[in-house]
Amino acid sequence: MARIYTDARRVIVWLGEHENESRLAMQLLQDYATAFPDLVRDESRYAEQIHSADDLLHLPHGQASAGSWRALDDLSNRPYFQRRWVLQELTLGNAICVLCGEDSVPWSALAGFTMNCRAISDKVDGLALSPFFNARSMNYIRRRLAVYKLRFDMVDLFVTAQGNRCTEKVDRLFSLIGLLPREYEAVSAAAGIFDYHQPYWAIFLRFVQSVLQINLDPLSLAGACITRNPNLPSWCPDFTSKFRFANSQASDYHASSGKPIFDTSPIDQILRCRGFQLGTILDKVDGGKLPLVASAKGCYTGDESKEVVLWERECYDLAQRASSPNKAILDDQFSRVLIRGEKELRAHPEYKHRPEPISEIHSIWSQTHWRNVSTGAPMPSSSGVVGKYGTLVVLNGYRSNFFATLEGQLGFSGSEVQPNDVVYILYGGCAPFVLRPSKNDTTMQLIGDAYIEGVMYGEALTANNKQPDELVNLV
Repeated sequence: MARIYTDARRVIVWLGEHENESRLAMQLLQDYATAFPDLVRDESRYAEQIHSADDLLHLPHGQASAGSWRALDDLSNRPYFQRRWVLQELTLGNAICVLCGEDSVPWSALAGFTMNCRAISDKVDGLALSPFFNARSMNYIRRRLAVYKLRFDMVDLFVTAQGNRCTEKVDRLFSLIGLLPREYEAVSAAAGIFDYHQPYWAIFLRFVQSVLQINLDPLSLAGACITRNPNLPSWCPDFTSKFRFANSQASDYHASSGKPIFDTSPIDQILRCRGFQLGTILDKVDGGKLPLVASAKGCYTGDESKEVVLWERECYDLAQRASSPNKAILDDQFSRVLIRGEKELRAHPEYKHRPEPISEIHSIWSQTHWRNVSTGAPMPSSSGVVGKYGTLVVLNGYRSNFFATLEGQLGFSGSEVQPNDVVYILYGGCAPFVLRPSKNDTTMQLIGDAYIEGVMYGEALTANNKQPDELVNLV
């Protein structure tokens, strides 16, 4: 099916007949296409132009009243934007035209608009925080595959598409296989998984067993599952589940190298992986209550700022218990792990011009929070590289567990890690994995993947204190 859409000269997206002022919504999208023709013509450019609320409110049908914006909000709730199978036509098709009633707009106009419509939510009473939320996800997938010709890793694709629905449970998997690299479809076909007569969980298991020939991405996705299926081993994701963020979504991580070394038993569902142990978890700090976004005025309230401060102090206290007694080394390691490495911060234009170490940027941000908490004042949204650092801290800590190992490593995991869980590098995995030993110590349960400062790019493979390889039995 993916090949059909790729080869088609044109794809029509049918949203249905006009209703609930949908004409106003389409007129607003047509205004956008007229006002920004270059961005609409070249899909690779629309993400570069982030418009202000004033830019959008001054569109012909945007300034008359709030009715157009609410109509657009209604249009975003059409069934089309909730469906899962349409992702293939939308992300792989050429010259996509969106049709509602007799009105039409290029998909690129809707896509460019969705990149900017959040600016309106604070200006229009009663408007949802993020109109076209699912369209934004669809747009991200299309940008990766069709516009920039980038591969999609399995974890990122399934997490991004989880808001799109389908009737059959197996279609949660089947609908996305065509968007994965071709080797996934090849091994799936060879394994004979496309069979609607088999139990859905049996198809999931067979698919994962075939994909493990390529990499260990299914293990990261299994750890990201919010619910677990009793018919499936811990290392096999239930594709009907909702997913939390998985640490290996950053596809440039390569904590290990080469293809997986494993063996599976179809009878007892044991996955035998080769790898080596990194450490044992000492304790964790839960970041589930961190405020994800600032208030509409662009700042944290006093209570929100206090939550961030107390969480950061608790994490630092744990790091002190486990890490180096040298304060400079500890502060540097802690400052980096809070934002999961310097990559995102390094992209900020101010960062390369700042002479101080990253630990000093962390100190400025932390002291500002402490000062505002002690005075009871709200925490203003900081600009520049310090503000970027603070944003990354909250985003990375949100709904994640900060942990330290007995060996002094610091990390994050989105899964429910516990003291005495063990962290392993498994060959073929792009991130370390947290495992839980069974009572008899002969098998382990997969808990999830993790970010650990200093090992995400293969450093553990050549470390002087590397533990010997062993065969790990996952159930």
